[in-house]
Amino acid sequence: MTGSAFKKSLAEVPLNTKAIMEGPFGDFTLHENKDKKAVFIAGGIGITPARSIIKDAMERKLPHKIKLIYSNRNREGAAFLKDLEKWQRENPNFELYTRMTDREGYVDAEFIKKSAGELAGAIFYVVGPPEMAGAMSKALEELKISRDDIRFEEFSGYN
Repeated sequence: MTGSAFKKSLAEVPLNTKAIMEGPFGDFTLHENKDKKAVFIAGGIGITPARSIIKDAMERKLPHKIKLIYSNRNREGAAFLKDLEKWQRENPNFELYTRMTDREGYVDAEFIKKSAGELAGAIFYVVGPPEMAGAMSKALEELKISRDDIRFEEFSGYN
């Protein structure tokens, strides 16, 4: 566990404590138009909601073309990487592109364009820490992606 305030509080809760959970809330969900490609750009633990959406699409055999650009410090710390690689082998509608920052640098507009292919008509989903989301916003702006075609979900305070 990392030293975030949430995780410190969680560590203090006695085992077997009952909890009441609410949610999920929000609108970070896969678009309905199957003719529009989905491009997920996930950083770090931001992979969690992207993975859930992709897994759901595959289990329901949705026809959406989905591309995932997944950035992490290194392969060893990249959550769900083995699952994602397996899904890519099994599903022709899903493509995975990784960028490990400790060796390859950060995701930028050029990497997005190379990975995503044709950008016109795609819906972009950006999820990760605020700094990463901000950088991806600038990169997508550089690529002339309309704000109407971008969904953001920032994960703050988890490290």
